Amino acid sequence: MCRIYPVKPGSRILEFLFCGKFSTTQGGLRAGTATTHMIRSDAFRMRQQRSGFQSCSPQDVILAADCRQSMYCHLLCGLLHAHEVEVLSAPFAFTLVEALRTLEAEWRTLCHDIRSGELNQKITDPVLRATMAEHILRRPNPELADSIAAKCRSLTSKRALESGGAWKGVVRILWPRCTYLLSILTGAMEVYVEKLEFYTAGTVPLVSADYGAT
Repeated sequence: MCRIYPVKPGSRILEFLFCGKFSTTQGGLRAGTATTHMIRSDAFRMRQQRSGFQSCSPQDVILAADCRQSMYCHLLCGLLHAHEVEVLSAPFAFTLVEALRTLEAEWRTLCHDIRSGELNQKITDPVLRATMAEHILRRPNPELADSIAAKCRSLTSKRALESGGAWKGVVRILWPRCTYLLSILTGAMEVYVEKLEFYTAGTVPLVSADYGAT
């Protein structure tokens, strides 16, 4: 992908990855979802290192047990690095849509956390809280919070509603350097393409780089 869509060294990727835990079958085999096997593998770590991208989210955010808390922290990481993000990605298109829907619902709380430099109390996972405090929310940033809040308010204004709908084009507005969205967009995921085109307002290419089948 980096050959087709060149990236600058140090560019960031906002990658919505979630990793479940392994279980053990009665026969002693390790069992888990395909994404769990992928994310916990050495091959995945090597691919991440060779990609040319730096992930917005620390590894503990990806490995968190609670997907909702992990999703919130992914978004927070992505907003704090908004002007460095060149790609938004998730294994499946549905996950990207769900992330942007979560942003619609939680933008005020996200801005509050950025402004104060502290996670809100809805994030209860102690590992997540410690990781975010150490690596992401190191200080209050009211200027950035105000900028994001103003953009989110503009996306829900009367003018936005009259010009096509609230949150249309949010990807380009909040992540101005984003060059493409990367996910599985075919098969069962094709139904989410229209929503992603709405969120990008047609200004960011959608790239389906993988094919998966059960």
